[in-house]
Amino acid sequence: MAKQTLTVEQYQETVHRSELVEDEVVQATLNELGISAEDECLPLAQKLQENEVLTSWHNSHLLEGRFAGFFLGKYKLLSMLGAGGMGAVYLAEHILMQRKVAVKVLYVAHVDKTNLQRFYQESRAVAALNHPNIVSAYHFDSIEDFLYLVMEFVNGPDLQSLVEQNGPLPYLEAADYIAQGADSLAHAHDAGMVHRDIKPANYLRDGKGILKLLDLGVARMSGSKGSVGLTLPGGQSMLGTVDYLAPEQALDSSSVDVRADIYSLGCTFYYLLTGHPPFPEGTQAQRLLAHQIQDPTPVKQERDDAPEDLIEICMKMMAKAAPDRYQTAKEVSKTLRDWIRRTMRTQRLLSIPRTEPQAVAKPSTPPAKESPSSVS
Repeated sequence: MAKQTLTVEQYQETVHRSELVEDEVVQATLNELGISAEDECLPLAQKLQENEVLTSWHNSHLLEGRFAGFFLGKYKLLSMLGAGGMGAVYLAEHILMQRKVAVKVLYVAHVDKTNLQRFYQESRAVAALNHPNIVSAYHFDSIEDFLYLVMEFVNGPDLQSLVEQNGPLPYLEAADYIAQGADSLAHAHDAGMVHRDIKPANYLRDGKGILKLLDLGVARMSGSKGSVGLTLPGGQSMLGTVDYLAPEQALDSSSVDVRADIYSLGCTFYYLLTGHPPFPEGTQAQRLLAHQIQDPTPVKQERDDAPEDLIEICMKMMAKAAPDRYQTAKEVSKTLRDWIRRTMRTQRLLSIPRTEPQAVAKPSTPPAKESPSSVS
């Protein structure tokens, strides 16, 4: 908690002006603590936080005398999940429904036309999709100088953080995540979208192990009126993330098809299996060139127990030429789920105790019957 200099009275007034907590609740907490208006406010701030009336993020502002900026439309902001030069993402709560959501806020004055278009495009793209492996969108609006997109809050790590914390994943777990990722792409592709920025950081895992795809800000949306992209052939921008970028996408981001996403998902698979991208060394230009002409370090070289058939799936997803890859995300999902079923069946069979057949005992020879004694 931030260092504070406010008295209880000053802090109480700041909380009142913030409209975060009803005055009666603050007063009841103050009475419980038995402190006076002239005392330092830290015990009161800590108690309100312990009671989950305020968050640590609230108090970091309130203890500095700042009382504005905690509400956005019908949502109360609870904490900041991330921030950049153009905006921020907040954990928030709908005031009436008390449902926790993620709110992506864009500062209109801080963005250029391209990034503003990306934000609008992400809002439209997320709203057009409804799938258990894609983050849901609930609301889009503007207020004063802000645009904001309200989305499903996923309480869990992204795949990049998961690997950074735990290292390369077990094979079945990695295969399951990539199968789920393929399911999310299949739905987006069926809706006429190419994501163009598939990477571990764009997949969140919830508490039940369900993967959720996010960040559709650079998706290319196609329809009866043709493609709506953010770059044109020969344009200045290259969309995507270098470590996971399909060879053809580095040359022309505007004309790639679904197979570029499959390549990027394959690179994500490689990351889950090895703990690093396919080409982790060198400058951006060197890594882009590597995607064009080099093979990554074999997975077997880093994990000698890696299943050959699983590595083959990953490598086919990462084929340099698009025609050599799986042609649809549905095909990727089916192939991985078939592999998972086979592997689990094998593991079950191997876990069944094997007992040696018992030798059948030969019947013992019965003792010879004694002849009855003769009567003399």
